[in-house]
Amino acid sequence: MQKKSYEKTGEILYTDVLANGLTVYYLPKSDYNRTYGLFTTNFGSLDTSFIPMGSQV
Repeated sequence: MQKKSYEKTGEILYTDVLANGLTVYYLPKSDYNRTYGLFTTNFGSLDTSFIPMGSQV
């Protein structure tokens, strides 16, 4: 797990890559009362189609 400190905000970002290749970012917020999770992917406006692994066009 990698650790990156941001001095201006006083925050620490943790990054790790799981065995399946998924990159996980963890940014603890001590002043927050709730826990949130987000899932994003590198699929944007330049990508016009998606073909799952093992499938054919």
